[in-house]
Amino acid sequence: MSDGEPPWPWQAEPRRSPPTLAGNPEAAVAFGLADDLDGLMDLTRMIAAVIPDDIDCTATWTVPSRGRCVLAIDLPEWKLQQTFHRLPHGLEVEFDMLVLAATSRRRGFTKRLIRNLAIAYARLRVAYIKVLANHIDGALVWARLGAQPLDAEYERTRLLERLVNDHETLGIAVEYLEDLYRTIERTPAPSLMRQVAAFEGEKGEPLGEMLLRNHAWQAYWDPRDPDLYNHLKDVVG
Repeated sequence: MSDGEPPWPWQAEPRRSPPTLAGNPEAAVAFGLADDLDGLMDLTRMIAAVIPDDIDCTATWTVPSRGRCVLAIDLPEWKLQQTFHRLPHGLEVEFDMLVLAATSRRRGFTKRLIRNLAIAYARLRVAYIKVLANHIDGALVWARLGAQPLDAEYERTRLLERLVNDHETLGIAVEYLEDLYRTIERTPAPSLMRQVAAFEGEKGEPLGEMLLRNHAWQAYWDPRDPDLYNHLKDVVG
């Protein structure tokens, strides 16, 4: 992967219906997220593509401090917030919130968003992305997308405790405990959550999904990581 924009095998799919820009979009431009308001609208349309085009939305940009810029979209059933931090090592993105309406799940909106973010973050030369993976299926989705735990050993311990203490409530049969426990215990940190998410029983029972659903964990992406690059091409390409 070169230092320039990666050759992603897809095109951006921005929101066809432009959102309304609110707050202080001029300050977001001055922060360095775009050359002008048209460029900021292009970025906003890419991020807001997770919301169906027929839903009116307002994207609020604020710059609470010199090194921090926030994008927020707050609708009754869709909520999104990202914070851009200007740090010595580069631009860092904190994915504070992503909530999708139940009617829009499994309809490709998350895949559309991830494709757009891959392109947008490359253009912005984002150095690091942090995510709180939660909200019902969030832990599972981010694991499948190749996110890594901020503290792998802490998350490993939490998963082992959840498996041992809650397997009956989660519906995980006793005969699979040893194999799943061993997978969690032995999988290297970079692929830990991804391997747990993919774990299945002998008959295809989605045991890893069952363990991760309604779980919450602190995740990160390193967009400079070639393994993540290749994984995303396989998952959302």
